[in-house]
Amino acid sequence: MSDTTPTPTPAPATTRGPRGFISQSLEDDITLADDCGQEAAKPDIAAALDIREWSAADQALLTASLGVCTGYKARIKELRTGKLTRTAEEETARTAIVHALDPILKGARRTHASGSAERKAYGIGEAISSHSTQELLDLAAYAFGQLSAGPGGAAPKDKLKGVLPAEITALDTLRITYQGANWAQGDAETQAVALLALLKKEILEVLNPLRRDLQGTADQAYTHRDPLNAAQRTAFGLQADRPLVD
Repeated sequence: MSDTTPTPTPAPATTRGPRGFISQSLEDDITLADDCGQEAAKPDIAAALDIREWSAADQALLTASLGVCTGYKARIKELRTGKLTRTAEEETARTAIVHALDPILKGARRTHASGSAERKAYGIGEAISSHSTQELLDLAAYAFGQLSAGPGGAAPKDKLKGVLPAEITALDTLRITYQGANWAQGDAETQAVALLALLKKEILEVLNPLRRDLQGTADQAYTHRDPLNAAQRTAFGLQADRPLVD
């Protein structure tokens, strides 16, 4: 008797999206706030939220903050896209530095717990391929300073799993080689870095607190105890059957 079980069709390969100009975590914060804001703007939803003290003024503040973030993002992209005019020499340097950083960052991921200050210091979680050349050089300098022996042969400040001494040396050699190069990008990248700091500040201090308050309001207005609220809760990024937990 022949086997008539159909052969499963393999899932299509996923295509990597275009490289971002800000970190994915910042993108996620903006997207979630935007989704919540659009849902809250619907007249029937707005009325239910207003009863729970999410007012039109609150909605306006969220909308304004989203506008600020969108403006920062657009300007950062504009400035960093302009860097596509880099010289071939600089592009070669950037590629070499990113490759040299790769085993270092992988070692930092293995060594330091998720969310730790050390991971942040090594640039983990950031899209380093979109960093300026100077930012990459600064990161290389930090990593070498942490992993190399101190004065008088003192022990390094940090030791990363799986990182070879030759990889540490190679990273510093590249840093020294390219440190003094005069890359034609200075002003634009300085502006982009400053705007990124402002974007992070806006998200941390304005957008996220407003979005969390909106989600808390929705959590009250559409209780998780009623299965009929499942779709509405999902629209606000809430779990259908569990309350919001800070």
